[in-house]
Amino acid sequence: MHDLSLSFLLIFLLAILFPNWLFGQFFPNPSFEGPRGSHLSPPPWKPCERNSTPDTQPGAWEVTKLPTDGNSYISIIARGTHGPASNTPEDINIKLNRDLLAGHCYSFSIDLSMSTKFGHTSSIGWINYDTPAVLKIYGGNINCEEAELLWLSDPISNSNWETLFFTLRPTEESIKYIRLAADYHNAFSYYGNILIDNIQTYTEKVIYTIAMDTIVDFGDTLHLSASSGDAYKWSSENQLSCSDCREQLLVVKGSGSYVVEIEDAYGCNFFEEFMVEIRYDPELLFVPNLITPNGDGANDHFEIRGLPDRSKLEIFNRSGKLVYSKDFYDNSWNGQETNGRSLPKGIYFYKLKSELFSQPYTGFIEVIK
Repeated sequence: MHDLSLSFLLIFLLAILFPNWLFGQFFPNPSFEGPRGSHLSPPPWKPCERNSTPDTQPGAWEVTKLPTDGNSYISIIARGTHGPASNTPEDINIKLNRDLLAGHCYSFSIDLSMSTKFGHTSSIGWINYDTPAVLKIYGGNINCEEAELLWLSDPISNSNWETLFFTLRPTEESIKYIRLAADYHNAFSYYGNILIDNIQTYTEKVIYTIAMDTIVDFGDTLHLSASSGDAYKWSSENQLSCSDCREQLLVVKGSGSYVVEIEDAYGCNFFEEFMVEIRYDPELLFVPNLITPNGDGANDHFEIRGLPDRSKLEIFNRSGKLVYSKDFYDNSWNGQETNGRSLPKGIYFYKLKSELFSQPYTGFIEVIK
């Protein structure tokens, strides 16, 4: 019992002193807690390149800025043309608590800054690492691998801490290791530094999911509800009740899929697909046999009741010549050719096709003027 109490006390103290370290979802030690000093990496973070010697700050190389979280943070540099390690940027690497999966979108935040005082003396005098560098985030399946560049920042020129939100979308394989690397921006080499603190995890989204796969009767009302997000963009070959809303309320007249692109508050874009198959009763179909397109509002158009979405209508004259065709017929034909020219009164023949029909429907339609 005594040992168990000590264990709980230790966990409680760790949770108070290093909350992000203990409960970080993906990154061990996400606020880079560790002994401060030059050439010291906070465990379990480690450098990859031979000349990479990250520093745990503040206190090294004239850096005095306070952390944004916990008691310490790291600095990595881009070296210029002088010295034995010239023209080499620094990096630091970590094995994640759990993999970043290919086909998922992950949103994070990170606190970044640079120090205008970062520097040291050398054989050529004082060297100031005051040119903004960029931060690259690589992912890999083995330690220090650069299998995929997951994110590239703009040059870090702010001398005060700024919190940046970014997304990681592994495309080729799942990611076990993350590598943070300083690099040059639009130049071969120069002296620059990046200060890094407090990586936070916000969301994990599967980029593409099947949200529904269902069979409904023709003419049923269908309610589609997308997952929570900040913005929506729907697409479908069938009719939509809206294009940028979260929910669709539809009278279903055709099989097909409805796809919505969702953007969350942290910039992750993901897709959900709703697949719908229609059961169609042929008795629902009613095709009139005459129209009177005289503009009086009665029988002006060839209106087919029970018309499935994406039906194709073809109209032929007595000689069998195709005079009108519309792939997505919308009950709009009023006795005109495909080019809009008015047809003479008389008997015409129609062919109505749909993926819901076992064979085309055919018959005649009389145009009375």
